[in-house]
Parts: sequence; C-alpha cells; structure tokens
Amino acid sequence: MSKINFISCVYWIKRGVTKEVPNKVELTKEDLKRIIDEHKQHLPSDEQNDDQMSVSSEEGEENNENDDNIVEKYDLDNYDDDSEGELGTNSLSALASLTVFADNNDDPYIQND
Repeated sequence: MSKINFISCVYWIKRGVTKEVPNKVELTKEDLKRIIDEHKQHLPSDEQNDDQMSVSSEEGEENNENDDNIVEKYDLDNYDDDSEGELGTNSLSALASLTVFADNNDDPYIQND
C-alpha cells in the first residue's frame, strides 16, 4: 500500500522580505574568547550542577513509574502500528471524505480569478 503525504498548512513570505544572500558572521578567536568570558559568570558552577543532578535522579525514578503508567493507559506500545480504522487503511479514502463538492465550480469558497 502506498501512503500519501501532503502539507496541510503553508505560510507565505512576501517577496523581498528575506535576503537573497544571508549575512554571515565570522568570529575571530579573540571575539569568541571575549564572548565566553563575558557569559561565564552566568553559568552555574559544578557544585550547583551536582546538587541538581542528585535531585533529578530521585525525581527520575518517580517519573519512570508515571511514564510506565501512561504507556499502559494509552496503549502507546501499539501507537505506531497501522490498523484499519473507520475509513480503512487507504489514504485516498481519507482524503475523499474531506471533499464536499464534486466540482470546484460548485464550491462557493473557491474563487477562480
């Protein structure tokens, strides 16, 4: 069976808004070192990271149990299995159920300009 993939949503970008050739930033070693030194003070220390990791491992055990319950509750082990639903496994029949009018000329929302 073949599967049909399509884009359900598109966002249009006006012509001229983006640059044809994007700007490239080139940092020298000195610039990079300066940026790292300026932001080093905002990084947490190793001791703070160790404390957070010990708390996280305890919470992680509780979260694993909760995750197991969710997997069982919603039958996520079989989530990706293809099964025949109301419309069957044929993607074309699923797309056909989206149409209301057989001809686009009958559809009041489609305007041919």
